[in-house]
Amino acid sequence: EMCIRDRLMSRLLANMAVATLKRWIPPESVHRFHRTGTLPDLRRTSQVAAGLLAGSMALVGYKSVYVVPEDHRAVVYSTFTGVDDRPQRPGWQLGAPWLTPCLYDMRPDIYDSTVQIHTKDARTVDVTVQVLAHPDEHQLATIYRKVGLELGRVVPSLCSGSLQPVGDRCTADQLVADAAPFDAAAAEIKAKAAELGIVMVECKVSHVKLLTKALAD
Repeated sequence: EMCIRDRLMSRLLANMAVATLKRWIPPESVHRFHRTGTLPDLRRTSQVAAGLLAGSMALVGYKSVYVVPEDHRAVVYSTFTGVDDRPQRPGWQLGAPWLTPCLYDMRPDIYDSTVQIHTKDARTVDVTVQVLAHPDEHQLATIYRKVGLELGRVVPSLCSGSLQPVGDRCTADQLVADAAPFDAAAAEIKAKAAELGIVMVECKVSHVKLLTKALAD
């Protein structure tokens, strides 16, 4: 949200600067300069400079500080040096126009993902995995580079790659009757998430549903 708000504010200030130019340098002055080479009135020129200076100061002032809310951390992206590996803690932080702070909520959140897997008896099963996860404070830069700001978008891919081997070893009836075969897959999902900087407090199969047979017997 902060990244989007910063872009909108920068665009607003830029539009204000353009409006100032249009106000103090009317089109007829530009046309007259092209025809005769006569410079605009110096008084108006100084007013334009003052307006641009005020707009620039407003932009710098807006970007000079930002707030990291409670239970959040910020990873800062610099236009010149890239992502800073040091997370910013809650409170007021110093900023700059070339720095973009992006917030991560450190509180655990629940993510549900439903994956279709094929079993060894050529049937299809819907497996719903429920994950309780939060970002690793010390790996926010890794999360930003590999995942982005939305942790939930990588959960389906993590689950799919780990659950399908279970279907290759078991029949559909076995999976519907007992979720124990998924225990190893859940541990694997946690390990893969940790490589991305995501801490999975809990990962479990919450629902298994038998679908139509994939192939005729």
